[in-house]
Amino acid sequence: MKITHVYLQNFCKFYGKNTLEVDFSDKTALLGQNESGKSTVKLAIFDVLNLHDEKDREITGIRPHDENGVEIDDVDIVRAVTFEIDGKAKTLKKVTRQKRNKKGEIIGSVTDYSINDVPYKMADYNQYINDNMAELGVLPFCLNAMTLLNKSQAEQRLALASYFGTRTDEEICDMFPQFAELKPMLDDGDVDQLKKVCRGKLNGAGGRNGSKGLVKERDEISTRIDTIHSTNEYTDLAELELQKKTYEPQLKEIEDKLSDYNKILEDKQKATENVMNLKFELSDMERKANADNQKKRMELQSQIDDFHASIHKAESMIRAGKASIKTSEREIEDCTRDLEKVRADWKKAKELAFDESSINCPMCGQKLPEDKIESMRAEFDERKAKNLKELEDKGNALSSTSKELKQAIEDKKKEIIDLEAELKELTEKCDIVAKELGKVPTDVDMTGNSEYQALKAKIGEKEKALADENDTSELIRKLKNERNELLRQVSSVDTKIELGVANNKRIDDSIADLEDKRKDLNQEIADWERKLDLLKEFTRKKNELLQADVNKYLDFATAKLFRPLLNGDTEECCDFVYNGEAYARNLNHGARMLTEVDICRAFQKVANVNFPIIIDDTESVDDWRIPQIDNQLILLKHTQDKELVIEAV
Repeated sequence: MKITHVYLQNFCKFYGKNTLEVDFSDKTALLGQNESGKSTVKLAIFDVLNLHDEKDREITGIRPHDENGVEIDDVDIVRAVTFEIDGKAKTLKKVTRQKRNKKGEIIGSVTDYSINDVPYKMADYNQYINDNMAELGVLPFCLNAMTLLNKSQAEQRLALASYFGTRTDEEICDMFPQFAELKPMLDDGDVDQLKKVCRGKLNGAGGRNGSKGLVKERDEISTRIDTIHSTNEYTDLAELELQKKTYEPQLKEIEDKLSDYNKILEDKQKATENVMNLKFELSDMERKANADNQKKRMELQSQIDDFHASIHKAESMIRAGKASIKTSEREIEDCTRDLEKVRADWKKAKELAFDESSINCPMCGQKLPEDKIESMRAEFDERKAKNLKELEDKGNALSSTSKELKQAIEDKKKEIIDLEAELKELTEKCDIVAKELGKVPTDVDMTGNSEYQALKAKIGEKEKALADENDTSELIRKLKNERNELLRQVSSVDTKIELGVANNKRIDDSIADLEDKRKDLNQEIADWERKLDLLKEFTRKKNELLQADVNKYLDFATAKLFRPLLNGDTEECCDFVYNGEAYARNLNHGARMLTEVDICRAFQKVANVNFPIIIDDTESVDDWRIPQIDNQLILLKHTQDKELVIEAV
C-alpha cells in the first residue's frame, strides 16, 4: 500500500492559488525551509486518515488565515490523498465547510467524507480504513514512529503491550508458579493499580482523603517510643529500698527508749487518774451546793420566757389590727369614689327626656301613628325608671358598705388600745422577774466550807507533784515526734516505691503496647512489601516476555523495557537501542531514521499491513543511508528552498 497523489486546497497555508497537487513515488522527499509546508502535508495525511497528530492531539486550526492571523471564511477546506490498495487507486477525501444560520451567522462547520467521490458517513469512512488499510488504533504507529516516541515511556509500553503482547497477565501467572497468588488479585485491577495500592498502603496517599501509610505509622511509633524514653524517667526502686532500710535501726532505737519511759508514764498516769477523781469529787460538792440556786434560776427564766411569748403575741396582734385599718380605709375611699360616680350617673339619667324627633319615620319623614308614639314614650319611661332604680340600689349598697367599714375601723382601734395596754403590763412584769433573776447567783461561795477547802488543797499538792514529772513527758513527746517523723519518711518512701512501681509499669506497658503495634505494622509492611516485590518481579517478567515479543519484529533496533538500578532493583522504561545507544540519547540521525523505520515496520508486521512510512528531519542523512525496504518512504528534509519541493528520491 502506498500514497500516489496528494491534493490540498485551502488547507492551512495552501490557500487560493497556492493549491497543492502532487504525485508521490516509492521514495518521496519533501524539501524546504521551515514553514514551507512539509509538516502541513504530513498533517494532511494524518487528517485524511482521521488520526490525531504525532503528539496525539486532535487536529484543529486547519482553516487558512491572512497575514494578521484572521481566519478566512467562506472557503471549503479540501484534502484528498490517493492510496494504491492492492493495485487499486482509492482517493480518500474530506471537505470541511462552514455552517450558517438564517441570519447568515457562522455557527460551526461540517465535514463531508468520500472515497473515490462516493459519499460516506464518518463511521463508515472509519470502518473502511479499518477494513482495507489498518486498524485505526495501530495506524499512527505504522505511519510515523514519532506518534509512539512522543508518548511517555509508560504509554509506549502500554501501546507495545496492546499490539505485541501475546500473553495476558493471567496466562503469565499460570506459566510461572511464583505468581500464582497474584492471579486472584488481578481480578481487582491491573498490575499498575495493584502496585499503587501496595505503595499507598506502605507510603500513604495524598489529597483530602489521603492516608499516612504503614511505614509512616511505624516510624511515628518509633518516635513515640523515643518520646516516652526522653520524657519519662524510670524510678530507681533499688535506691528507694536502700533508703527505707536506713530508717529501720533508727526506729528500733527510739522504740527501746519509749519502752523504758512508758513504765514511768504508767505511774504518772495512775497519779493523774487520782487527781481527776478528786476533781470529780470537788465538782460534785459544788454541784450539790448550787442545786437550789439553779432550780430558782430555771423557774424565773421560765417565767421570763412565758412573758416574752405573750409580748410577741400582743405585738403581732397590734400589727395585724393596724394593717386591717389601712385596708378598710382604702376600701372606704373606693366606696366614696364609686358613690360619687353613681350619683352623677343618676342625675344624668334623671334629666334624660324623650327624643321628640324620633316620632317621624326615618324613611319617609312623616309622623308615626299616635299609638306607635305612645308605645315609644312608654318604653322610654320604663327604661328610664329601671335605670334610675338600678343606680339607686347600687348607691344604697355602697353607702351601707362604707358605714360598715367605718364601724369596723372604730372597733379595731378600740381593740388595739386594749392590746397596747396589755403589752405595757406584760413588759413591766417581765422586767421585774428579770431583775429578780439577776439577784440569784450562779455559783455559791464555798470559801466558808472547810471540807471543800481541804479537798481543793489536796488536789493542788498532787498537781504540783505531777508538774515535776513533766520533763519525762516532754522527752517521751520528743521521742514520739522523732518516731512519727521517721514513720512519715518511711511512709513517704513506701509511697514513692508504690508510685515508682506504677510509673515503671506504665512506661513498660506503654512501650510494650507500642512495640506490639510496631511488630504488627512491621509484619503488615513485610506482607505488602512482599506483594509489591512480587508485582515488580511480575512486571519484569512481563516486560521480558513483551520485550522478546517486540524484538521479534525489529530488524535494526532492539526494545528495552526495563533497566537495572544501583540498589539491585529494576525500573520500567521504554528505550529503543541501536548498536548499544538509546534512541533518546546521542543517537545520530542515520541511526535514528533506521530506528524509526524499524518501529513503523514492526507495527506493520504485527498488524499484517504494508503502509507508507513518514520520517522527519532526514536532512543530515545521506541518501545511501536510506534503507532499501519494500515500504513507501516519505522523507521530510530541511533545505534552503523557500517554496516546498516534492521530488522522488
